Amino acid sequence: MLADEIAAWEKKIREIGGTVNSERISVDGIVLNNCYLQFPLVVVENIYHQNYGLSLDRESIVVDIGANAGVSALFLAQNSAVTKVIGFEPLVPIFRMLQDNLSLNRELAKKIEVFNFGLGERSEKLTVRYSRDHAMSASMRGIYDRYYQSVDSNEQIEIFDAAAVIDDIFSKHPDQQIVLKMDCEGAEFEILPRLAEKGLLGRVGVLIVEFHDKQPSDLIDLLHRSGFTSFVEWNRRDINIGMIRSVRRTSSVDALDSGIAS
Repeated sequence: MLADEIAAWEKKIREIGGTVNSERISVDGIVLNNCYLQFPLVVVENIYHQNYGLSLDRESIVVDIGANAGVSALFLAQNSAVTKVIGFEPLVPIFRMLQDNLSLNRELAKKIEVFNFGLGERSEKLTVRYSRDHAMSASMRGIYDRYYQSVDSNEQIEIFDAAAVIDDIFSKHPDQQIVLKMDCEGAEFEILPRLAEKGLLGRVGVLIVEFHDKQPSDLIDLLHRSGFTSFVEWNRRDINIGMIRSVRRTSSVDALDSGIAS
């Protein structure tokens, strides 16, 4: 079954002119190490579902919370309006994959800065279970641990207060729009309220958030109160996975794909 799914993901990559083998994936001018079992799915999701091809009308800094092995950071760095991508990935084994993929794309990597820690509602150190086969769904809160067939290691990770980190980014880039991309396996439900609590969420221009494991209604309500128009696209209703794309109501919704307005 899994072999058939992998073959289907690889077929989708080839259908848009990419190449894929056991070692490398090349698509849309980006070269990537095929670094774990489900990695072709990550590439397909970036192309078809998460779709980071934003139409931005001003210079922007992208904050990539949950950078994983670097696919989203590299796709986002291709956008001419994006002057910098700042990525956060707390798991050391995945962070090494991220660094390796950046080294394969040196021109784009000039626009990307990455940090080996995660963001959350508070600063803390955690121990998380890591399975290379499930590296795409590694979570600091362990929401997908129940799906692991095996665990390769218990990894120590460091989490920083998201509000402090984002506030520092605002301070360093006062004249550029902040785009917040989040694919952090459930941490979105603590990070966004933390940013709102500190008055930072309403200063973000555009958000692209993959939600996990819960209904998104609380996040949609929070974003609405913070001045955003949001669109929701479901990927898997059975396990509560989908995308929220939000833009401040003073901005143009052309930045986002069509969806269901909230």
